[in-house]
Amino acid sequence: MSALSRSNDQAALARRLVILDNVKRAPVTKWLRYAAANDLPTDPGRCSTEALTRAAEVLLPSLSTGQDPMALKTVPAPASPAPKRRYLITFPLTKPQKAEARVLGAEESSVQHAAPNTTHLVISTPAELKGSPMPLLLALINQGRAATPIKKMANEEVAVAAAFDALQRLVEVPAKGDGKTPRAPKALRSVSYPPKLKSEIKAVGEGTKVSRAIDLLAQKGGVLLSDLESELSKTGKPVNARGWLGYDVNKVVGYGVRSDPEGANDLRLYLVLPKNMEKPYPHRSKTAKPAPKPKTPKAEAPKLSPKK
Repeated sequence: MSALSRSNDQAALARRLVILDNVKRAPVTKWLRYAAANDLPTDPGRCSTEALTRAAEVLLPSLSTGQDPMALKTVPAPASPAPKRRYLITFPLTKPQKAEARVLGAEESSVQHAAPNTTHLVISTPAELKGSPMPLLLALINQGRAATPIKKMANEEVAVAAAFDALQRLVEVPAKGDGKTPRAPKALRSVSYPPKLKSEIKAVGEGTKVSRAIDLLAQKGGVLLSDLESELSKTGKPVNARGWLGYDVNKVVGYGVRSDPEGANDLRLYLVLPKNMEKPYPHRSKTAKPAPKPKTPKAEAPKLSPKK
């Protein structure tokens, strides 16, 4: 073995001993927890130099800060740099002063934005704006500017810096269908109509839609709003049950109506009677109209003969 090899081995051994000594400075309980979390032997002397190095990087800072080393099982990897924002600039071929810019999504392609007689640029650094016509740079500077638009810049370098600064102030707008939180469905509006006084309640004709609605509402367990609409729509045009409840049943006849939620898309409706009333009035039966009385002819007055 050469002298150089023996020197390197001695240096490696000395380095290992220093690291091992540092690791042993940590409390035994912390080392045991760290070893269990990283599948290491309980004796630090049996660990490799690389494992001891990682252990020292995790355990030694905790000696001064009091931080629990188990919160960091291994040395965290360096954070990757954030991706650069890309900006899409579109403008007519013959009118660069009409340029418009927006932030391009990470997975969005610029090809889909190509339009007839227009061109586009995709940039992410100020250097990519160099050589652009001054009207285009001014259009970028003035985009979204509420104050008086800028019509002239000192030179290209200043214009490029100002244009890229304006691009950085743009807010990324998500594409249609992306990044939008779906709206929760609206809850059904409850039904609550108080009854009138007992003396104001009216009886309704038998066989009418209002009488059928009252019968369904008064039955045990009430009736679903959807079933009531289906029943009232069997004859004639489709009806809005809420309109019938609010006007015909409550305002005209006088009964009250209340509701309880039934699932997410329906209501269960009940008839509400006024005080001292146990059940709805019976419906009026259809009676035959009396026959019209025969007309008696009027007696003609006797004609008087003219006086002679």
